[in-house]
Amino acid sequence: MITFIYGTYGSGKTFSVLNEIKKDTSEGRHTFLIVPDQEAVQSELTTLNYLPNSAQLNLEVLGFSRLYNRVCREYGGLSYKYITKPMKHLIMWSVMRELSGALYEFGKYSDRDFSICDVMLSTIGELKASSITPEMLEDALADLEPDSSLWRRISDISCIYKAYDEFILDGYSDSSDDISRLYDVLRTKHFFSGANVYIDSFTSFTAAEHRVIERIFADAENVTVTIPLPSPECNDISVKSIKCSEERLVHSARINGGYTRKILRGNRRALSPVLAHISENLWRLDLSSGYGKIINDGSISAEICDNVYAEAEFAANKILDLLRSGERCRDILVLMRSPENYRGIIEPALEKNGIPYYFSDRTDLNSLPPVKLLLSALRIKQYNWQKNDIITHIKTGIYSFPTRSCDLFEEYVNTWNLSGSKFRTDEPWSMNPDGYAESLSERGRDILSAANDIKIRLTSTLERFFIRLDASENIPDMCRAVYSYFTDIELDARLSELALAEEKRGNQKSARELLSVYEIILNSLADIAHLLPDKKASTDEFALILRAVFNNTDFGTIPTSVDEVVIGSAATLRAQNPKYTFVLGLCDGEFPAVINDSGIFSSADRSSLEELGIELSSDTDTRSSDELMFAQRAFASPSHGLFISTSSAEFGGRSRNPSIPFNRVLAMLEGYKPHRFSGNDIGYLAGAPRSAVSHLRTIEDDGSREALRMALSTHIPKIRSLSDDDLSQGDCSVSENTVKEIFGNKAGFSASKFERFVLCPMSFYGTYVLDLRKKVNSDFMSSDMGTFVHAILERMVAFATSPKEDGALPTDEEITEMTERAVLEYIERISPVELRKSKKLSHVYTRLKSLALLMVRNIADEFAKSDFSPAFFELSIDGRNGNPPPLEFVSEDGFTLSFSGKIDRVDLYRDDGRVYIRVVDYKTGTKDFSLDDVEHGINTQMLLYLFMLCSKADNDFCRSIGVSDGDKPVPAGVVYLSANIPIIQSAFPENAEEIAKKAQSELKRSGLLLNSPEILHAMSHDLSSKILAGIRVKKKTGELYGDALASSEKFDSLYSEITDTIQKISLELRKGKAGATPLRYGSSDPCSYCQMKPFCRIDKIQGGNDNG
Repeated sequence: MITFIYGTYGSGKTFSVLNEIKKDTSEGRHTFLIVPDQEAVQSELTTLNYLPNSAQLNLEVLGFSRLYNRVCREYGGLSYKYITKPMKHLIMWSVMRELSGALYEFGKYSDRDFSICDVMLSTIGELKASSITPEMLEDALADLEPDSSLWRRISDISCIYKAYDEFILDGYSDSSDDISRLYDVLRTKHFFSGANVYIDSFTSFTAAEHRVIERIFADAENVTVTIPLPSPECNDISVKSIKCSEERLVHSARINGGYTRKILRGNRRALSPVLAHISENLWRLDLSSGYGKIINDGSISAEICDNVYAEAEFAANKILDLLRSGERCRDILVLMRSPENYRGIIEPALEKNGIPYYFSDRTDLNSLPPVKLLLSALRIKQYNWQKNDIITHIKTGIYSFPTRSCDLFEEYVNTWNLSGSKFRTDEPWSMNPDGYAESLSERGRDILSAANDIKIRLTSTLERFFIRLDASENIPDMCRAVYSYFTDIELDARLSELALAEEKRGNQKSARELLSVYEIILNSLADIAHLLPDKKASTDEFALILRAVFNNTDFGTIPTSVDEVVIGSAATLRAQNPKYTFVLGLCDGEFPAVINDSGIFSSADRSSLEELGIELSSDTDTRSSDELMFAQRAFASPSHGLFISTSSAEFGGRSRNPSIPFNRVLAMLEGYKPHRFSGNDIGYLAGAPRSAVSHLRTIEDDGSREALRMALSTHIPKIRSLSDDDLSQGDCSVSENTVKEIFGNKAGFSASKFERFVLCPMSFYGTYVLDLRKKVNSDFMSSDMGTFVHAILERMVAFATSPKEDGALPTDEEITEMTERAVLEYIERISPVELRKSKKLSHVYTRLKSLALLMVRNIADEFAKSDFSPAFFELSIDGRNGNPPPLEFVSEDGFTLSFSGKIDRVDLYRDDGRVYIRVVDYKTGTKDFSLDDVEHGINTQMLLYLFMLCSKADNDFCRSIGVSDGDKPVPAGVVYLSANIPIIQSAFPENAEEIAKKAQSELKRSGLLLNSPEILHAMSHDLSSKILAGIRVKKKTGELYGDALASSEKFDSLYSEITDTIQKISLELRKGKAGATPLRYGSSDPCSYCQMKPFCRIDKIQGGNDNG
């Protein structure tokens, strides 16, 4: 007798089947329970729990694949050499290569494109599931229009299909053929004779499975099949595939003696009438009221979230509430249509709330460290040691390099853009990690040492591997080379170490993956070698083969605990009776998914083939119906509560709309409004301390944020400091105790360091306290150009202005020759040997040499008409070895700011027993001195230098320059010499001398000079406006005037003004001011060149508002 049990999801079909099995086994009847393969283990567990122990003597629980195995064990014919999924791809790749010249449509695809193999295997798999043979395809060609698109594709597919099967039959078996082979066995063997057979939990069957079921109908004593339809008359839009299978089952039953029907009403699993109503009526479009409204009893919760991150937080918070109310993790199910869209998003949300989970989804083998290690090693060989491949390789963590050493190595490689032959040289690297610098810092030494250590160890290991690959005569030899490489690096032992570390961190899943992956890789290598024993391959082809194999290797882990929340796909995951189900991602186009014609056959093609007797498994309409069925099955899965969510925006910010299932639920719930979670709702984010801490900064309401901070302080030490405002908030500060720890009672500053604090305290702390720095690269930056010019000027100005033994100054030719020599010597000191022949750098050096020579000549011309003389170059203000002492400012509370630094050039003039000092600063850009800057505390550097030299008497420096005891040097002025490379344009050809004169005229000076005719004449005998910048002479009276003039009293008042400004800013420093408050006034914007911008983000918050 054949019985069909009808019932919607949760109606008790499986329970009814178990009761019948219990009765059969108690009577000693041989009984079979056939379920989907993915449910076989769970069904066995269910029967063990529900049925008496004696029932197992007469009961077998099987899936269709295990059924073939069981039948073969009875009658013979079992194969032990099944072809694996990765090997199928290799066979198809090999077949496509061999047949490419004989194919009409598919011969044009590159043998480097494995995607065509995916499509072709999918097509052949569908043909086999539909019991379509190559011969049937060949027969269909006669009825198709010759040389039409469909004819050409069918011709190619039949050819490929036949060659593929012949390749496999040569030494393997394909599990895709098992069901067809099972049917062939059952045609002659009466395996089910006298047995009772129950077929449960299927939503549809393939054509091959239907044929097997026909044989079961013919042989078994009794057959019961459950059908997930509420009634035989049901024809909802979500049941097309179920209905098609049901109609074929009924047809087969009629042929085999008829059938009876049993109908189970309602969703009995749902303990709530609302849950039952929703699941039963989700796709019923014939309700008189339109939707069949019902009042929500609290068993359904709908959420509209900002994005998928907010969805994850919503799910984590609600699960945490359930666990705190006494529910178990294993009773909670989280479903989405495409779990990959939530990978890396939902796991952190659950972990922060301390929720154990199991992600029931395939792990990408290529994402695991040893596979990335191998593939990146091959890329290194393929692409000649490119830096990105090398960095990827060492960051797999397989090598035992310390993490810090790997970071330093990466920084060094990126700094000097090292690739190719720079890795393969035996010579150790010598380039300065700090870029084009003369000296090697302590930090630089650490980086250089770590980089060279990794380079030596890495290149020696990989070169051995590459030599073995090059010596390989065929693919098996290349596989052996890989194994030797793994042995060299002791991969097996290293993976055990890494797995143990992951286990200690509580990452059980990662630990199991690391312990399992080594064997999987070795098995893959063995399969490749066995399948392609005589094939030769280049490194490119071998890498392609490995990548294809790993891409198609199914790799997953079993749950690591008996009590975990299960996460999976609504299309494939079959969970047993969860109490609570979360369905995420109910967005238009995502769930239900949009179904398009994909693969080789369109819907029109399928219709044409169906007319020829070739009926394929499903079309777009059927698959679209299945999408609706997945939603209904998910909604029907829980017994106690259903949580559904949608997101209103994609990752990129584009808006999204709720999908039809989400809207249908809302339409059926009388007066119910979904909750909207904006992403910073304290009620959702503060479920657990760790979660609350991670979201504390995103909570916009000040009161809520402060309340949460206070609540957390009892859970997590130092929570207040951890949860302070963002660095980019202007009112941020550090405690006075911290200030004392950092600076003590005396803080040493340079003028530029002090100015950094004035311009922006946050930038100051990032640069000088946290010691953050922008990544250096091998480009010759503007700062390097400035250092270059300073170094040449330091040497050449002294040379150009110092008389020779005969008392004459050096000639222009001698200056040019000496400048050439100074440039070459400097290049040798700062530039790596490998880069000295670089055309780009040679061009830069040539331009800088021209600029330096231009400035030297300009300065030499200046001193030829001046009584001032250059006395010091790069003079350090540190009080050592006769140098001038630092300038100190002491506050009322005893805190001292001590200013030191280095002055580019100090010029002296002696007259009537007095010593006048002028300080000069070289700039490789434009610089205009303004007294307006001083009152803001910026651009005080040169004045501070001048006051450092002139504010004290009776010290070694004063005595060394001839200042009388008790006297002080007299400030004569500050001068900025701006050294932009001038571009000279002329409408007429000019000689070199005229061009040089024009270039000289483009050099600019600015500053502040002592308003004394005698001193100004001493600076420039002819009172040149090019030398005395900003000063003019009245033609009638000969009086000197201009903004650049300052009396002695003005210099004194400037010293007082700067002192007051420094004391005021010193107080801000001592109070811990550390916020992002850039000083913006006029055209000045310190953010435009600040290196702290990557973590400050002040422009995004303040919108570039003026703070000055």
